[in-house]
Amino acid sequence: MRWVVVAALVLSVGVTLADELPEDTNEIKSLTVEQAEALGKRKGGLELDGLTTITPEVAEALAKHEGWLSLGGLTTITPELAEVLAKKEGELSLGGLTTITPEVAETLAKCEGFLSLDGLTTITPEVAEALAKYEGWLDLNGLTTISAEVAEALARHEGELSLYGLTTITPEVAEVLAKIEGSWLLLNGLTTITPEAAEALAKHEGRLSFWGLTTITPEVA
Repeated sequence: MRWVVVAALVLSVGVTLADELPEDTNEIKSLTVEQAEALGKRKGGLELDGLTTITPEVAEALAKHEGWLSLGGLTTITPELAEVLAKKEGELSLGGLTTITPEVAETLAKCEGFLSLDGLTTITPEVAEALAKYEGWLDLNGLTTISAEVAEALARHEGELSLYGLTTITPEVAEVLAKIEGSWLLLNGLTTITPEAAEALAKHEGRLSFWGLTTITPEVA
């Protein structure tokens, strides 16, 4: 009888951890390590944008998730937490971060796969230099403008770079971005482009993406 009771309790705990969490994971406001481990075993993407804070222990469990992991509710991140999340293999989205330090950027650059930091609206050359060390697909779609210094630092990035937030680009910045060593530069937010900027970007040796352009002049073409 004792073993039956123990087995029933184990089954009950398993159901609680794996099944009693909301179907919409964005509704989750807090997680225990055990719940995080249970979620980490789910297939497909895992969106936990309702979490505004997590412990390193919870982050350690979530980092084992094999699919897309979104933690858009985090608005700040410590170097310790960044170190844990950097172990995540695959897609990691931290779209709630509006600012990061060069130290955090350096740590996140250790991630493998896909890193999205679309909440950053501005970055310093130091942060850009640290992020450029990331070797995977880097999303910085929240940047609406970048300086030549920031562009120079980002141009050292060897993976794909997405800058959807740029709606215009100067020939000077275009000249610098064209040097990027990555295979794909995505500027899908550009709605217009000058012949000078187009000529500068044409020096890029990889793929260029301009999905936002609805018309171009013969000179730009």
